[in-house]
Amino acid sequence: MIYPENVSENAKPEKVIDEYTKILSYLDNSYIKKLCGEIALKVVKYGCYYGYLV
Repeated sequence: MIYPENVSENAKPEKVIDEYTKILSYLDNSYIKKLCGEIALKVVKYGCYYGYLV
């Protein structure tokens, strides 16, 4: 979920909307769903494990 964060009080609404539109456009063109599917397929195919420590 994308939402404007840390927007200054004197920011122009047009500028915020323009930046928000750029971000959404980037995400729409990045094929996240396809990329995640390819990663999942490689994990199953090669038996890789991805994790992190807390």
